Amino acid sequence: MIRLVMTLNGEVLDEFRIAKPRTTVGRRASNDIVIDHRGVSGEHAALVQSPQGLLVQDLQSTNGTYVNEQAIEQQLLRPGDVIGIGRYQLQVVGGSPTEAPARATDVRVDRSGPAASPPAAGAGAPAGAGSAVQHAVVRVLDGAACGREVLLTKDRTTFGKPGLLVVAIDRQDEGHVLNQIEGKALVRVNGVPLPPTGVRLHDGDLIDLTGTRLQFSCA
Repeated sequence: MIRLVMTLNGEVLDEFRIAKPRTTVGRRASNDIVIDHRGVSGEHAALVQSPQGLLVQDLQSTNGTYVNEQAIEQQLLRPGDVIGIGRYQLQVVGGSPTEAPARATDVRVDRSGPAASPPAAGAGAPAGAGSAVQHAVVRVLDGAACGREVLLTKDRTTFGKPGLLVVAIDRQDEGHVLNQIEGKALVRVNGVPLPPTGVRLHDGDLIDLTGTRLQFSCA
């Protein structure tokens, strides 16, 4: 199910599951998602389920509705897109990509060694490895590397800047595990600090490397 994670100045405030055919966002209490701020119109925007995917529509708001910092009247959304309403951001998490990639950071990706193609079902896949392990990908959501997609085919794939902050995603039979291996900066997963023991990743998880956002997806 598609979720929206609402943030203000980088702080996670709330999370909403989009299950209705039409979900409204605005300052009035009658909206499904209420944002009580003077920069938000009474009925500011609507999220509409369509055969093509989730649409966001501006409802002739005073200050406009934005997707990835671009003003829109109506736009099809995909995982990782950020809706701007007033000073607030609503990031799309989960669901299926609908079009080409959107936006992401200055991340250095360790892709040393030949990249392996994901194994076909039943053709040499490691014993006990599930489809989530075979078809996992990380998308960069902002910065210079925005839009880059990294297929997690190696046992370990690292992201970050050596000497400053590096995290590793380890490919295991039961899934993928994120660990911080270098640097003292705080790493967050879905707005929550990464524990010292690491965390198992799930489809749609958002990884924040001190301003650089990555999204983990698996089939």
